[in-house]
Order: sequence, then structure tokens, then C-alpha cells
Amino acid sequence: MTNVEFRPTLKSIGVANDKVKIALEIPKDKIAQYLGSLAMLEGGKITASFRPETIPFKIPYDRSTNAPAVRYDENEDGLWQEFKEEQTNLLDENTIEDREFMVEVDVVDEFIKTAQLDYPEGIDPANVLERLEQGETYSDIAVEYEITGDELEAELNVARDYYAAYASAWDRKRNEGKSND
Repeated sequence: MTNVEFRPTLKSIGVANDKVKIALEIPKDKIAQYLGSLAMLEGGKITASFRPETIPFKIPYDRSTNAPAVRYDENEDGLWQEFKEEQTNLLDENTIEDREFMVEVDVVDEFIKTAQLDYPEGIDPANVLERLEQGETYSDIAVEYEITGDELEAELNVARDYYAAYASAWDRKRNEGKSND
């Protein structure tokens, strides 16, 4: 049995004659090693799983100043936390609007594994990610938490959602540091 895993872009979805065609796109150099295996699978039944590689998150912005009402940064102890900015317009609550942003799952995972965090839920997301990288399965790790593998994966995704805004700020900060070098 041949397993082929790669990270394409979902280019299009088309429906015609009671069939759905899904077009995936990936740079040739990222898939070249799998072309033989894919050719063997062509025309046969396969199992495909799609999950987004980005996580959406929202940040409240003050419309009157066009500035975020919340920021994410390290405190003096190196712990990442949320800081609420002082509102200049206290009388009009309609000046705050949520703006949506995206961050890549890989960035969130790297943040979780390297930043000093105080995650308020039951799992240790950094430990889970490290063990998954070492080849353990969700089911293996879930035994320690006395939950199922599916529940562990769901909890890890909750942690990713929780830290998406933090990870985006962390990524921006480290990239600014690289450009100053």
C-alpha cells in the first residue's frame, strides 16, 4: 500500500454530471518524488483528507484610531500574554470592530513549542506537538490524558485556535528581528 502525503493548494472545485472534480496545485519540485506513487493510484479509490493550513483569528480594532484594542506580547518574565490597550473613546462602544487575520498552522505549532506559555486548558499542547513529531500517534498520547485520540486532536486544535493571534504577533516580532540583523 502506497501512502502519499503532500501540502497542495486547493485550486478549484467543479460539479458536472453528478461528479465533483477537485483540482489541487503544488509546485513540481515539492511533488516530484511522489509522481510514481500517484501514477499507481490514478483511477483507483483513495482516501483523501483535507484540513486547512491556516487558522483564522480576530483582533478588535478601534475605528477612531485604526489601532488594535488588544496586542499580544511577552511580559517582563518572558511569558506571552494579551494586553488590552487603553480606549481613548470610552463613550462610544461602536468604535470597536473585529478584523479577521490568518496565520499558518506551522507558525502556530512552532510558537507553541518554543514560547513560554501558560495554557489554561487540560492538555500540554507543546508536549503533544513534540511527541507527534517524534512519531507517536494521537491515540498513544491520549492515553495519558484519559481521552480518545480524536478528543486529543480536537483539544490540540482548540489550543491552536487559542494561540493563533499570539503566534501571529510572535512571527511578526521574530521577522522584524531578522530584518534588523
